[in-house]
Amino acid sequence: MSDSPRQPPRPREILGKRPKESPLSDNEQVDVSARLDYVHLKGTQDHYALRKTWAWFLIFALSAVIALQHVILFCVGWSWLDFTAYPWVLQILLVQNLAQIVGLATFAVRYLFKDIPK
Repeated sequence: MSDSPRQPPRPREILGKRPKESPLSDNEQVDVSARLDYVHLKGTQDHYALRKTWAWFLIFALSAVIALQHVILFCVGWSWLDFTAYPWVLQILLVQNLAQIVGLATFAVRYLFKDIPK
């Protein structure tokens, strides 16, 4: 026995060198490539359909926020709601609604309406 510890075999020694040529034939490579392209195309179509659904949801949500703001202002204008005891409440409601609209629009532009990288 020698004094030096035995080194474990390296992976290349166990597995040998990998072949440089592909194990698939040319027809099989084309078939795999075509399948990958189809999967990417189908995913892109599904993504755009989902974006269309989200776009309609955002249109509805923004319309609801704007309609609520109009109802509040209409009720204040006809004196059905009275904010004289708390004048800051109406200002906070209007600023909050504006912030929600800007936030939803920013979200929509940043995340929903950008292109898909290939």
